[in-house]
Amino acid sequence: MRLNKPHGFANPASFDYEAWLFQQAIVAKGYVRSSTDNRLLAAHSRSITSIRSRLRSRVQAAVADLNYGGIILALILGDRSGISQTSWQKLSDTGINHLFVISGLHIGLIAVAVFWLADKFIRLLPAILLRLPAQKFGAILAIMAVLSFAALLFLLPRGVGNRWLALPLCLPLFSPLPDKFEPPSLKLHFLDVGQGLAVVVQSRHHVLIYDTGANLSPDFNIGRAVIAPYLNRLGIERVDLVVISHADNDHAGGLSGLLENIEIGAITSSGVNLGVTMAIKSCYQFEGWNWDQVEFRFLGSFVDAASDNDNSCVLQIAVGKHRILLPGDIERFRERQLAIDYGDTLSSTILAAPHHGSKASSSYAFMKMVSPEVVVFSAGYRNSFGHPHREIVARYRLSGARVLNTSDTGMISFSFDTESTAMVTSLYRQRWPRYWR
Repeated sequence: MRLNKPHGFANPASFDYEAWLFQQAIVAKGYVRSSTDNRLLAAHSRSITSIRSRLRSRVQAAVADLNYGGIILALILGDRSGISQTSWQKLSDTGINHLFVISGLHIGLIAVAVFWLADKFIRLLPAILLRLPAQKFGAILAIMAVLSFAALLFLLPRGVGNRWLALPLCLPLFSPLPDKFEPPSLKLHFLDVGQGLAVVVQSRHHVLIYDTGANLSPDFNIGRAVIAPYLNRLGIERVDLVVISHADNDHAGGLSGLLENIEIGAITSSGVNLGVTMAIKSCYQFEGWNWDQVEFRFLGSFVDAASDNDNSCVLQIAVGKHRILLPGDIERFRERQLAIDYGDTLSSTILAAPHHGSKASSSYAFMKMVSPEVVVFSAGYRNSFGHPHREIVARYRLSGARVLNTSDTGMISFSFDTESTAMVTSLYRQRWPRYWR
């Protein structure tokens, strides 16, 4: 058996998986390694978890042939595993998702309690038992109680009874505003998306997204679960440009989920086959552009390389005296070409480590020309690829760069201003610590 400590993505507005594990009293995750010696032990536990698991199995068997079996399971046990992501999104859009899982467990407890009390009460009245079995009487009352409770939850506005408690929170609205407030010229957010990459780039009036993370399963898409909620938190309803460095799932998989939730002005990529209906323009056909005194340009041209990684769109961003380099998954071949073609103009304040810190990237020649002050590794916690490779991490540290890893820090944010040489760095886990982490 192999165990790992609980670990999840750490971003604003995203589901806090670590908090959920803590609430469930789960202190480790793991799996049993495949072996011919493995045996399934008989279940003798009387713990709540074991009882709930057996009850879940019985409910699943009973509703297996029903179209809405997953919803019944959620109402009885608060288990939403049987509700598809599409159905859950519809429930969220209509505002009744709180009836399930959170209130669903309460409904299940009420049903059990009413059934038990009704069953005990009816047995005190033998005359009625001759006409109506105790179990049926209990079931009828339990159903009536559940429907009444569900209707109450549906009709009752969320937060009712607590509204007056929010009054002190409104006091800052009446405080004097500063005479002038100018947002930073550029904000850069490396989202924590596990083994993948997703970067939100904000100038004062425009938004660009570089890569969209992975599509991890039919029910979990990074674009839908991580990027879109964060954009909503920022009040962003439209993204001007999405750059997909290349078509690998860990960079392009979240695009479909993002398109479902956010308006996108244009998409560019090194390839044009990303499985979406929206037109895609090659990044090699883009000329440099300026947004709000922030310069953007793609470096290099299409190469005939053995790996598609080397055709990643390489984006350079310049704001004031700072430069940021986002090179996708390029490897030594493309790195060498860039070092020859661009020399020390590759010099950057921030570098997204090529290919998540793979040993096949971050060559000495490339690092010497880029000479980053900060290098960001966007890699999954204890991922199977071994990214970032310890030799690559040591190489960057030896060069004097500050090394940051999203799996350790959560989302990493940088703010720049054209009038200042200062750079503000924010690490999500450090800024918003939680006692369960």
